[in-house]
Amino acid sequence: MQQCRYVFHPMNAYDDGDNVVIDVVRHARMFDAHRLGPDEGPPTLERWNVDLAAGKVVEERLDDRGQEFPASTSGSSGAGTATAMRARSSRARARW
Repeated sequence: MQQCRYVFHPMNAYDDGDNVVIDVVRHARMFDAHRLGPDEGPPTLERWNVDLAAGKVVEERLDDRGQEFPASTSGSSGAGTATAMRARSSRARARW
């Protein structure tokens, strides 16, 4: 991770061998120009793969459309493959 990231709402996390996989809605910047909150670009859905053995984090963008308030569907939290819903302007649901 090269620069600071801001996450208010995680979606899911699970162990995968020596890795921890975390799905989050990430804000690229926060409080730089607007001190009252998230108003500096759209938050995106990302997967962070934390390699505990190597001490590294690999980031993967899952969806670059603006969104917030992610939630795993019932029974999929902590699973490697999750069906998820999150608020975005199109009000659509996404499946992975």
